[in-house]
Amino acid sequence: FPVTIMVQSALVMRAPNTITANVKINEILPKFLLEYELSDDVLTYVTYSEGVRNGNVNAAGILADLRAIDATAAKELEEVGPERVETFEAGIKGRLFDRKLYFQLAGFYTKILGMQSFFLLTSPRTAGLTENIGDGHTTGFELDLKYDISDNVRLFAGGNYTESKLDKLRVINLGSLTGAILTSKGQPTPFVPSYSISFGGDFNYPLSDKWELFGNANFNYTDDYPTMFFGPPGSPLNHVVGGLGTANLGLGVRKDGFSLDLKVMNVTNEAKLIQSLPTTFQTFALGYRVALPSQFNGSGYFMDDYRVNRPRTFVLTAGYKF
Repeated sequence: FPVTIMVQSALVMRAPNTITANVKINEILPKFLLEYELSDDVLTYVTYSEGVRNGNVNAAGILADLRAIDATAAKELEEVGPERVETFEAGIKGRLFDRKLYFQLAGFYTKILGMQSFFLLTSPRTAGLTENIGDGHTTGFELDLKYDISDNVRLFAGGNYTESKLDKLRVINLGSLTGAILTSKGQPTPFVPSYSISFGGDFNYPLSDKWELFGNANFNYTDDYPTMFFGPPGSPLNHVVGGLGTANLGLGVRKDGFSLDLKVMNVTNEAKLIQSLPTTFQTFALGYRVALPSQFNGSGYFMDDYRVNRPRTFVLTAGYKF
């Protein structure tokens, strides 16, 4: 159907303005591990580690425009600081039942400091920036099981549960500018599903003294998840996507160093949205607003960028190990 796209420019031509900003990381990231053997086949452990994602500098064109209006506030928005994580994990793993069953159970807690995300500036111009919006956490547990039915057949299963939220919002000094962190305390972190599960099996079978048949089958399910930090999950600016389950099969033959196998991924050709980004936010960073007039009621709505999972895919692989 015919579509009318209305583009409103928010760019203002100004005299050249030099922007100088620096982002530097010089960190020692510790990692500690403590293990204790309960028996020859069972091990417990505790770990602590730290990580960092480097900062960045926002778009120079936007910063030059803002500095001409309010240099102090522009300085606050120029640099994106590093995002730091501190992770604690404790678990137990080992083998039971004559070493036929392998298991691993772990719980974890990650503290996120200076979480990097989108910041919307609304006045004196509309612009999208990346800023450290606050602190959050991720916590949960994961389980991994493998059971050898025989020397030729193995079953496996696993899953995890995760909670990830924003705990504290940063206060940004905007001076005479106007903007907002479009989220709230307790908001779920984008692209983090609450749980996922998987199960399946693999086998190998001798066809002759030299040839061997092998194969595998598995099913994976990932719960749905929000895609943005803006508004409650399910709102127009924070679509909930995912909730995808896929089955995969593989079958092949091998001899000495040669192998030939066929994989079929997403056997039932399931289709789900796995990402959604309002195009409006993409154009904010360039100083434009994009809207589509609805054919139903004449009001504007967002033109979004959607992505779906990979459709049914066949992969034939031949290889030789020298």
